[in-house]
Amino acid sequence: MLLYHGTSYSNLKKILKEGIKPRSKNDLGNWKDIPSKEGRIYLTDSTALYYAYYFYPQKSAILEINTDKLNKNLFGIDEDYCIQLESFFKRKCSLKEISKNIDMKEGDKIWKQSLENIGSCSYKDFIPVSAISRYVVIDWQKNPQLELEAIDICPNILRYYLYKEEWKKILTSMDFCDKSNQGENYGIS
Repeated sequence: MLLYHGTSYSNLKKILKEGIKPRSKNDLGNWKDIPSKEGRIYLTDSTALYYAYYFYPQKSAILEINTDKLNKNLFGIDEDYCIQLESFFKRKCSLKEISKNIDMKEGDKIWKQSLENIGSCSYKDFIPVSAISRYVVIDWQKNPQLELEAIDICPNILRYYLYKEEWKKILTSMDFCDKSNQGENYGIS
C-alpha cells in the first residue's frame, strides 16, 4: 500500500539521505494548542497536499511511502480521528481535554479504521529511505491552482467520506519523481 507524508522542502534532502524521523514533543499539531503525539510520523492516503500546504505554505514536499517495507505492527491511529469522533459525541468537552484522554495504545488497535474513515494513520518508528519510493516538490507561488486544491481539502470524517476519491486523484496525478532524481518538480505534470 502507498501512503503519503507532507513535509517542508527544507527537510527533503536530509530525509532522502536519512529517512523520516518521528515527531518530537514540541512539533505542531493540526489543532491550535494541541501538539501531535510524540514519537509518531503521520501518513495519509489522500490529504498530504493539505498538510504540506497548511504547515509549509511557501515550498513543500510530499513523499510517497511504500508501506510494504514497514513493520505492520508499528502502525497506529491518528489521534485526529479520535478527537473528531469524541467531539461529535461529547460536545461539551474541549478538544484539548479530549486529546489528553486518548488512550493511544487502545487506539492503535484500530489504526485501519483511522485510515479508512479519515484517510490518515501514524507510524511509531523511523521510516527508512528504502521505504520512500518517490517525492514531489511544490512551490505554492508557482502553482496557485494547486494551492486552491490544498485549501479546499480541509480533512474531517464527513469531508473524507464525500471527497476522498477526488483528493486521491489529485494527489496521485501529481508529477512525482524517483528519489534518485534530486531535481526540482512542482507538482503538476
